Amino acid sequence: LAYNVETKCRKLLYGRTPADKGFFTGKETAKAQGDTFYIRKATFTTCDRIPPHYHFYTPRLKLIPRDKAVVRPVWLYIDKMPLFWLPYFVFSVKKGRHSGILTMDIGKFQEGQRFVRNLGYYIAINDYLDVYGALDIDEEQGIYIKGEISYALRYYFSGKLFGSYKMANERDWDSGFSAAKRWEIRGSHNQTIGERSKLSASVSMVSDASYLTETHDVPEERMDRRLRSYGSFSQGFEWGSFSASVDRTENLDDNTKTLYLPKLSLRKYSGTVLGDGEKWFNKFYYSANSNMVGYSYTDESDGTERHYGLDASGGLTFAHSFGDYMTLSPSLSMSSAAIDRGTENEKFPIIATYSLSTQASTELYGNIPIGIIGLKYFHHIVSPTVGFSYSPEVEGRDNFYSIPGIRIPSGQKSASIQFTLGQQFGLKLADSLQTTRKIALFSTSSGISYNFVAEGRKFSDITTSLRTQPIKWLSITASVVHTLYSGSDTKPSGIYALSAKLNSSARFNWEIPFPVQPRAAAMSISHYFSKNIQTEAISHWVKIGANAFPTPNWKVSYDIYYDIEQGMKVSDEFRIWRDLHCWEISFVWVPEGVRAGYYFRINVKELPEIKIERTEGSVRWR
Repeated sequence: LAYNVETKCRKLLYGRTPADKGFFTGKETAKAQGDTFYIRKATFTTCDRIPPHYHFYTPRLKLIPRDKAVVRPVWLYIDKMPLFWLPYFVFSVKKGRHSGILTMDIGKFQEGQRFVRNLGYYIAINDYLDVYGALDIDEEQGIYIKGEISYALRYYFSGKLFGSYKMANERDWDSGFSAAKRWEIRGSHNQTIGERSKLSASVSMVSDASYLTETHDVPEERMDRRLRSYGSFSQGFEWGSFSASVDRTENLDDNTKTLYLPKLSLRKYSGTVLGDGEKWFNKFYYSANSNMVGYSYTDESDGTERHYGLDASGGLTFAHSFGDYMTLSPSLSMSSAAIDRGTENEKFPIIATYSLSTQASTELYGNIPIGIIGLKYFHHIVSPTVGFSYSPEVEGRDNFYSIPGIRIPSGQKSASIQFTLGQQFGLKLADSLQTTRKIALFSTSSGISYNFVAEGRKFSDITTSLRTQPIKWLSITASVVHTLYSGSDTKPSGIYALSAKLNSSARFNWEIPFPVQPRAAAMSISHYFSKNIQTEAISHWVKIGANAFPTPNWKVSYDIYYDIEQGMKVSDEFRIWRDLHCWEISFVWVPEGVRAGYYFRINVKELPEIKIERTEGSVRWR
């Protein structure tokens, strides 16, 4: 270490120091007045080995702590072999969120991929606001400009606004040179106003139907064919809530548009009719709800249909238990609706109706003594439920248009009785201290209903299901549907099976005890079977997935989807991952199908932007 008393400059002949994700070294390090360092023959690496597996080298480096480093030029070395060179580079050494140059993506020019993408800059304006802008230049696709501004203040509001603009160049020898200008705007805002008020808004617009497909890389965004823009306000009260919104949706495939203006909702929370308390009359509860909608629909030929509607509904419920034997739950509900004009051009038609229902349920418990090897009881719970519902016939339903968001009563008379039977089976175990614990074996549920006013078949199908998890890693669900009618008969003549389904899934997890670091392994199996007994149609498949570390540094995964009924493989996928200390290798191979191909990548763990990758087909690392 040398120190110049006159200039107050210091020189370090060799130094090595950790910095954020890696390590800096320098043959000669001089510190000028202030905090600026000048380093000769400097290196940077994220590898903690000496010598490192890779490093960046520059003959001259200017380092401003907590700000940036400027190098000129810079080489990337793998061991002692130089791999690539840049004449000049500036990179940030700030910790946390900070402004800087975005990571670029450069195409393989020798293979015809002549593009430079994401050439731009990110600016962290303050703790609550940031913005970025980027540019893509593609010889075939043209110029693509994008930018986004984001803001957030915790507990109060947050939002973002994204915009893009594309100038697509097309060269055609017959028509000559032409340029099409296309764009996208997308944004959102969410804000909390006080303790019970919220404001939210979203906008999504594009210049044409194919823009998202051609400019977005995320599959979900590329396949999104609906543009939705809305604004809403909601206010909560102790007794209920109110909301108001405007909502517009555009379908890019058929060029149809829907608009809700306005969309209002007023809700009254459930409350007691005769006050709080433990008396039987304190168990009467009521609730109410109302909606108003202005709805318009524009078809592909720009023909617009507009309607306004209003609905109101309310309910009265009561639940009372008669000791431990039975629970009775009667209820009354009322609903009404009105629209601006009916199908027969009648102004403000109104429809109103009511419905009555009641339900009785109980639970019966049974314990059968066993007394063998710690098995104390066989435990059985039976839960029968009987319900009845009725609603009268109301005329005038055919005079109403269907308006989304408005509940228009059906107007049809109904009177039916429902019966369900639930059962739970299990064991009760006791240890030497007579401490009892339960083990659930399986549960079943069956249901059927009878419609008093139906024409023809009055009994519904009988549905029966079984669920069990005999061990922690295995789950099984089975269901069967029966009917009381044969063929096209309208009178019960027996019990006939209609369909059956079986679902099962198993997942195994274990640990491979390597000496230095144990590694996890897993395997999952999903099986599905269904059969329509009437048509003999069968669906039967199995999905198997497994991943394991055959060595501490290699991970191998395999997934397969096999159609047992067709006797054919639907899809499969191999994945391999290799730990290379400070680097890692990823490889995916899909042998056949629409995704057939492979993906290979090798990258620095701590700096994944430094990578070499190759792909064929539509395969990506997941």
